[in-house]
Amino acid sequence: MKFINRAALIVAILLVSVAAMAQIRMNISPKFILLGRDNVKKDLALNADQTKKIKALLDTVMKDDGNGHLMMNITPDTSMDELESGVAKVLSGPQNKRLYEIWLQTQGGMALADPHIAKELGLTKDQNQKVQDIQTDMQQEIMNKAQASGGRLRLEPGFKDGFAKQMLAVLTADQKTKFEKLQGKKLV
Repeated sequence: MKFINRAALIVAILLVSVAAMAQIRMNISPKFILLGRDNVKKDLALNADQTKKIKALLDTVMKDDGNGHLMMNITPDTSMDELESGVAKVLSGPQNKRLYEIWLQTQGGMALADPHIAKELGLTKDQNQKVQDIQTDMQQEIMNKAQASGGRLRLEPGFKDGFAKQMLAVLTADQKTKFEKLQGKKLV
């Protein structure tokens, strides 16, 4: 009986996780998360009013894990689009553009899974399929890790790096150059 209850709990956790992952566009981190980083806030030159408003938005999804680390705490009813929109309204046009550039830098090849980025780079149907296949492989590995950990998923730093490199390998030389230009100046 304990096994059945544990199995049911794991399935429930996985279903919530899948719903949450769908909200964050299949493992593409939302841009607003970057606003929790001091170097990003400095680069964007946020004023006091913007800092206060952004903190209020981030506080709705960012929670301390008890060890001094901030964790994204989303539920199936969390609207990532509303949060992104809220942040976009707080930032100026140039700040939004810069945040986008920084986001591309942090996402690396993972950004290719975003349909807007794929379109901007001119990915072909075949390239999009390859990116989707890599993403599916990553999702499967995440699900396997979640099951093996009893639903207490914690991905090691750099987990996505190999998948991101595979995605970047899909690009042509011209697309790689365009992607690098979209990233703007490197974040310090």
